Amino acid sequence: MSMKTEDNSVLPLIVENKDPIFNNEGKVELLQKIFFGGNHLIPDTFDKEFYDKINKEYIELNNNYKENNGTDQQRDGFDREISKDQVEAAIWRLRTWTAPGPDQQFAEFFKHAGEKFTEAIVTMMNIIWQKGEIPTEWKMADVKFLRKPGKTSYMYYSSSSYRPISLTCVICKLMERVILERIVAYTEGHRLIDLTQKGFRKQPLNKKCVTPFSPNYS
Repeated sequence: MSMKTEDNSVLPLIVENKDPIFNNEGKVELLQKIFFGGNHLIPDTFDKEFYDKINKEYIELNNNYKENNGTDQQRDGFDREISKDQVEAAIWRLRTWTAPGPDQQFAEFFKHAGEKFTEAIVTMMNIIWQKGEIPTEWKMADVKFLRKPGKTSYMYYSSSSYRPISLTCVICKLMERVILERIVAYTEGHRLIDLTQKGFRKQPLNKKCVTPFSPNYS
């Protein structure tokens, strides 16, 4: 159930000074080595100072939140239970005609499953929210390789002509959306994001971002 009609199968891969790779096992091994070789985990390339700085800021924000939100009423904006309305809104926003994740459940199923099913999802999400433990299955993803647009036909035989995408479980996407809406509302409402930051904000700030530069080009 995907709108993509183009065949996205990986063509035989040509490696310099080696025989072409025709079998799928060999293709997977090569692409996995290139895209998931773990270079980002090499100590020499890891910015520990930046990591420690971010971790410190996170701990400070967390401590300030606990100090300033001691009562249940004050925590209501962030720690409250997940409601049925929130889950229904997240389901309504799901994109259809997209490929499923490891659970093989399509978005269309969630949109037409009915009220009882939605209530069951709400109950499950609240248990997860209270315990703070994500099901292991939700952390899994099916990785697919798509050919990059604009590549000439002869370049399709190179591993650099492909890019990986991760297909995750739809139900995991639902909970991510519910939590994201809550985090955005809390951070924006408490002005935790610097006012000079224009990117990755929920409000349409394109005009505000361009305005400060206008006098320089007039």
